[in-house]
Amino acid sequence: MISRKEKVFIDTSAIYALLNLKDENHKKAVNYFENLKKKNAVIITTNYIINETYTLLMIRKGQEFAVNFIDKLRITFNVLYIEKTDDDQAIEILKKYIDKNFSFTDAVSFHIMKSNKIKTAFAFDKHFIQAGFKTLP
Repeated sequence: MISRKEKVFIDTSAIYALLNLKDENHKKAVNYFENLKKKNAVIITTNYIINETYTLLMIRKGQEFAVNFIDKLRITFNVLYIEKTDDDQAIEILKKYIDKNFSFTDAVSFHIMKSNKIKTAFAFDKHFIQAGFKTLP
């Protein structure tokens, strides 16, 4: 279970599941998110995830839908802003896992999780497991 001080990284896959009533993981995502809020977990993401989520929402749900959620995404989660050194570390992760098809945003997320000692990702993306993280729900 999540303790009061535990940090959880939220990925685009979970954010999209939360927002899309038709997503196969919507109910699981909503229940888990409510559980995190009740336990006062610190939910962390990055500006890259916000960017990726916005783009996904725009493509799948339309420009107006995406625009209506962009500010809500930025205030709902603790957003860490990526710097050049984070990008450099992500490139090293991509080189290390050349046999995986991690996106650049995935690699940045893994670096941020490692550097902030975050062991759990709120995600429906198998890449987090492949990189050695626990995913929930």
